Amino acid sequence: MSYVIGDDGLTTNGKLGLPPECLSPATVEANKLYLSIIETVMLWPHDAGERKKALQRTHVEFLRSCRDDWCDKTDHHFFFGYAAEAEPIANVVAGVKRSYLHLHGGTAGLILHETLGAIACGLPDAGVGASIARVAKMIDLSVKTVAEVTWPRYKPVAHLWAARLVLTRDGSPFLVADLLALAEAFRLRGESARTRRSPSPLLEQGGSIRLPFALEPAPLMFDESAPMA
Repeated sequence: MSYVIGDDGLTTNGKLGLPPECLSPATVEANKLYLSIIETVMLWPHDAGERKKALQRTHVEFLRSCRDDWCDKTDHHFFFGYAAEAEPIANVVAGVKRSYLHLHGGTAGLILHETLGAIACGLPDAGVGASIARVAKMIDLSVKTVAEVTWPRYKPVAHLWAARLVLTRDGSPFLVADLLALAEAFRLRGESARTRRSPSPLLEQGGSIRLPFALEPAPLMFDESAPMA
């Protein structure tokens, strides 16, 4: 098994630290590893230190489930270097819950999804501001917090969160390829979609965390009668 993983989940030019083989993982455990790497970037898009700590634990947990017949010795030596410094998994999980990171990340994804859906359906009030107001009310956060903290902080990974929200609606498991293809579709649509009130696209070109390899985006379909929120 071979893969390329940055210490903090990103490459030096700010792309996801994933190899093309993540699209066809050899095992369920490998798929979980790649999803964990992606989720780490989604939770801490602007905090390399926290990403690195979480990834250390992710790597150790992966190696514990790794079979000798498909995980070679170089992998063992590479990952065991993290074991001494890796923070206990309970501490990592507690930190995520304490900071409500899933709530904020999911909120950004929902804002992107709702705004793109409103534009696609031709709604007159389509816009980030309107989506922020609706989503903030739904999750019981202030509009100010969502507009000034949540959206700016998680906007670079909003496409990944939007894809995750769609894929987890029915509770079914999904593959890395499913998440990345749908996220790529959200990113491309976000970088081209404009509202009537703004000449700028929802997502700035180069502002979103991207893949290090080409991937065909999944189709996006929006139903005005069945909004995510």
